[in-house]
Amino acid sequence: MNTELKKNAEGYTDPTAAATLTQAEPGDVWGYGPQDMCLVIKNHGPFSSILLLVDSCGGPDDVKIMTAKGPKYTDPRRLTYGLHRKMGRYLETVSVECFDHVVTAVENALDIYLPRKKADTQDMDKLLGDLDCMSEQLDDTVRNLRVERQKATKAQNQLELLRDMYNELLAKVMGGGDGE
Repeated sequence: MNTELKKNAEGYTDPTAAATLTQAEPGDVWGYGPQDMCLVIKNHGPFSSILLLVDSCGGPDDVKIMTAKGPKYTDPRRLTYGLHRKMGRYLETVSVECFDHVVTAVENALDIYLPRKKADTQDMDKLLGDLDCMSEQLDDTVRNLRVERQKATKAQNQLELLRDMYNELLAKVMGGGDGE
């Protein structure tokens, strides 16, 4: 890893920041070695299960992965380990769909099951439920505000009517009234 990344803005060594920058998560694409790239399948602390990515398709079992640098290919049968200290820099994270496709290819090629990086549908369902609940509460609040605004307008109209009646009555009592 680049030693400059281990230092903070003042130039002092910052192990916390360095640890954060070197956390390879499933689905991340990292530089590996001088010219290679790798896709992290699973993090194991100081090393990760990885697939090396190459520029050209090498065989019928290769899986195509779209990256920011264009299409890359990997052989899902060549799952290996990579030391984090050999990883260069983080490049990008592939889409959940792309990562699932790669993991499925590895599972099929090696006849194993791997944990997937996926959107947690239970959390998303809960968030959508919460959003629906908040939307209903907002609708109720808007309805209540409209009712209160109507009540306030009615009260203001009644107040103006009473003020007009008071002014007329006051004018009659003070001798400015008509007909007496």
